Amino acid sequence: MNLGTTTTATGTIFRVRAAAPVTLCLFEGTRETTTAMTGGDDGIWSVEMPGVGPGAHYGYRCASDPAKLLVDPHATEIDRAFVHDPRLGEAGVDTA
Repeated sequence: MNLGTTTTATGTIFRVRAAAPVTLCLFEGTRETTTAMTGGDDGIWSVEMPGVGPGAHYGYRCASDPAKLLVDPHATEIDRAFVHDPRLGEAGVDTA
């Protein structure tokens, strides 16, 4: 089973390993749509999103601090250079 994203004929499967529940966040401009991911006993959280294809802007939020938008550790490309922001170290402060 591959972690990261897998494009299918009908959409994309998102998979990530985490110790707590994970939510997938898809972005269209500034609009964020969230979808709860399903977890297995192996710590892999996944969801299949019909109609979502390559180039989608997405991130993850983990139940341990849902205000933090997390980059997919298996992403091969991001839409801008990473810049450290002090809010990353502040619990409960949204980083989207």
